[in-house]
Amino acid sequence: MLSQKLKLLLNGGAAKAGPEGLQLEINGLEAEKKAVRAELMQVPARRAELAMFAENDRAIDELEERERQLYRDLERLDLQIAALAGRLTEQRNLKRAKRIEFHRAALRSAAKILGAAVEQAIVANEAAVAAFDAATREIGETDSYGLFERIHFGGLLTRECQHLWEANAFAVESKSTATAPVQSPRPIKAADYSRVGTPRAVRLTDFESPRPKAERPPRVLPEIVPPGHVRVRVLRNGYEAPTGEQLTYGDDVDLPAHIATEAARNGAVTPLLVNQK
Repeated sequence: MLSQKLKLLLNGGAAKAGPEGLQLEINGLEAEKKAVRAELMQVPARRAELAMFAENDRAIDELEERERQLYRDLERLDLQIAALAGRLTEQRNLKRAKRIEFHRAALRSAAKILGAAVEQAIVANEAAVAAFDAATREIGETDSYGLFERIHFGGLLTRECQHLWEANAFAVESKSTATAPVQSPRPIKAADYSRVGTPRAVRLTDFESPRPKAERPPRVLPEIVPPGHVRVRVLRNGYEAPTGEQLTYGDDVDLPAHIATEAARNGAVTPLLVNQK
């Protein structure tokens, strides 16, 4: 009966059997295999019991024939289980491939919507930069920083970043839809407790206390900004001033106007409204 059911499942495909049906069939074959093994384990004791008397020769022949049949059944069950396990892996991968394609399509759609929004944002940001540049050309660079607000987005909203994002977001178009076969779980290795513990006592005095971090001296800026300079506040750690000084987030510094303009455009600093000489 199991052999015919096996043929039905293998020829029926996912529409009739499906992963759940195949797994139930494998479970049934494994149960039958367990019963065959249990009967085979009883054969040696039963044969020794019969061999004590000559009149049991016929019974011994029947027992040996039964033993051969059990070994044939065991071999057949192993082949059936292997065949069904292979089919089960194929169907699971087929189901997984469909879900992968579903999510790939959803990501492509989301990437197109996001790409259009980023494009609009970059165009608007470029317009904001152009407006401020027009003001600096007419009013003057130094005065513009004191009179006008920088309205453009100072983050990484640039064409270069857009191209890098597009190269990564749409690289999925060239990826294969093939899926890796379902892997069997690795056997769990028994824990080795022979080395648990430590060979010696550990004292807190064995470790050195961390050295206190040296505090930075306070930065002092002149009350009046030097001519041709703009006072700005640093928005990134590790920003290096033209003098070579390493600045951190929140530090104020006087920069030449052309350097302050470029740094503000890149989002590294923001101008402050202070007295200009």
